Amino acid sequence: MLRKSLLITVLCALNYATFAGGFSYEKSIDVSAVVPSGAQLKAIAADSLGNVYFTTFQSSSNYIYKITDPAGSASVAVFNQDGAFFNTDAACLAVDTSGNVYLSGYSATDGSDAFIRKYRSDGTLDPTFGNNGVVSPVVIGGANVRPRALAYVPSANVLLVSIFGSPYTLGTIDCATGAGSATTIQTKGDQDDKASTAFGNDIFMGVAYDPVAQAIYGNAQCDLMKVTASGTPDLGNLSSFDTFQALTLHGRQNYSTHGLAFDPTTRLVAYTAMRCSDTSSGQMLGVYDLNTATEILVGAAPGKPGFINGGGAPAFVRSGSTLYLAALSALDRKVHLYRYSPPMPAPKWEWVTTVDVSSAIPTGGKIKSLAADANGNLYFTTFYGTGNIHYIKKVANPLGTPVITQFNSDEAYASNSGADVTVDNDGNVYLCYQGADGASSWIKKYDSSGNLVTSFGTNGKLQPVVIGGVQVRPRTISYTPAEGGRLIVTAFSAAPYYMGTILASTGADGGPMRTMLGDSNDDGVVAENELWMGTAYVASQNAIYGNAMGDLLKFTGTAATLSNMTTFDTLVAVSLHRRLFTDNINLKADPLGRWLAYTAIRDSYLSAGSADDRMLIGVYDLATGEEELVGSYANALTSPPYLGYIKYGGNPAFFQSGGQDYLAVTSHYTNAIEIFRYNPQAGVDAWSLY
Repeated sequence: MLRKSLLITVLCALNYATFAGGFSYEKSIDVSAVVPSGAQLKAIAADSLGNVYFTTFQSSSNYIYKITDPAGSASVAVFNQDGAFFNTDAACLAVDTSGNVYLSGYSATDGSDAFIRKYRSDGTLDPTFGNNGVVSPVVIGGANVRPRALAYVPSANVLLVSIFGSPYTLGTIDCATGAGSATTIQTKGDQDDKASTAFGNDIFMGVAYDPVAQAIYGNAQCDLMKVTASGTPDLGNLSSFDTFQALTLHGRQNYSTHGLAFDPTTRLVAYTAMRCSDTSSGQMLGVYDLNTATEILVGAAPGKPGFINGGGAPAFVRSGSTLYLAALSALDRKVHLYRYSPPMPAPKWEWVTTVDVSSAIPTGGKIKSLAADANGNLYFTTFYGTGNIHYIKKVANPLGTPVITQFNSDEAYASNSGADVTVDNDGNVYLCYQGADGASSWIKKYDSSGNLVTSFGTNGKLQPVVIGGVQVRPRTISYTPAEGGRLIVTAFSAAPYYMGTILASTGADGGPMRTMLGDSNDDGVVAENELWMGTAYVASQNAIYGNAMGDLLKFTGTAATLSNMTTFDTLVAVSLHRRLFTDNINLKADPLGRWLAYTAIRDSYLSAGSADDRMLIGVYDLATGEEELVGSYANALTSPPYLGYIKYGGNPAFFQSGGQDYLAVTSHYTNAIEIFRYNPQAGVDAWSLY
């Protein structure tokens, strides 16, 4: 069974690239000159004529605003004619098929001042609704409630109303009269962020109804939930909707500025899904294709066009025959438009199997680094646990009945943050050890049978490791056949961090080192010294790529040579993500020079290193500049442990078997290796970076 797949479009994008489908950044509408000083953008909706409506909050004077012709002239004006409304964490919107606009709000904790207002298309209150256009208080399920997200359901002429309270619930309001439903249901999500099907009560920050599937969709704090009826669905009796399913799960965020939008024509659901930085609460939208059960992410890196600076409430809007996704950038008060070009991207890396290696892990240990040889064998290292208990382990026949054996025949090593492994073109295996200082650090070289290669270092062990005349503590190593065969070594130390090379044949000093850089403060500017957790030399570009704690970067130079790393003097940011900080991530290159795979995203907000952390791997296509995220986001179609679920760690390695390409990835807390197969016929390769 193949897993559902998570793709990426425009994730923390840096450079514009062509693509075959998906959403591309079109323009930003700056509304800061129109909205009150200090106000933030809150909620958004669109009508059938192509107009967009949005609200503000965090101000004493808040309004509904209308953007006419957003894809063109984009004129912005106050819409509602009844004056400002008070500051509220609601301020949510819905638009019906007649162009009537609905607004929710409250400030009192008992709901006594809560309201839902109905405006006609000219911005005046509809006197036939509630009391002269206003329902206040809002009574649903026989009690005063605090309404948040709204969604119009044409078939029943009701509003779905997400209700803030204890518990969080969902009810309806009659759009003709304002009468509330007699029943409500409790809304659910992955409240503890542990990817369990035992969902907890959580608020829907955005809601929609799908008449085809007869389903309710909700954004449960960045989890896309689907609610259906085990019997006959009845919007007049919401208790009939009794079955909850997670379509996607992401790290939980508790923000009132999130949302959800549904386009019934394309059957796409957009919702605020993920943070792409810790600076300015950078947000990404998830766009889930109900036709194919796949998802892409839409947004950009800090400081780049299309960056969603807080907020992230979405709305689908059409201009002529073109579909756009509009998203609020709350803090810098912009409305971004992303143009849809069908078809939606489809995944090419599909989960095929899990290799359980727990029987080969020493007591108290965890799987760490991973490499592969030309024959399709995998090699992994371990760490954690007490004493000299660790060896390289070999996995033969990983796609069939795996055979796991101890590989190296010399002494065991103690747990350390290095323990990286790489394989050269002749099947020799290298292992690095990051000691407490340079004198206690080493690199070993083994032949394909696990014996030390005596021509390397001293009888197969290089200790100390000297690069540029300096003893270093190797954190990661990667082999390249360039310049006679070298190991690129990233060195851990008190800042600054350096990288350099040694000769793969002997271990001799490979020449001057250079410092490594990254975006350690998550502001979209690559200027800080940062440790690279994995490197790869790409000969066709004469470039060194590195995983700078979840950011994919590369160094080039006009006359760059590995014998003098300072000649790699030009840094390019390829893909930026929310910063990781862990010692068991990495980057590996496809031996044929087509892809790079690197640990890119920790898709949960549990404490770092939690047993339930979810990791996603970025697979970057060197020919097209496109990237796909690989790894289960714990879709609930299968019982735990979810297929392809990478529980922390995320060390990758490419290998081939039977003429097909595979990507293997370590799963730290399950002590397993998840394997994904490349399928070039799976769909359009269009998860494009900007």
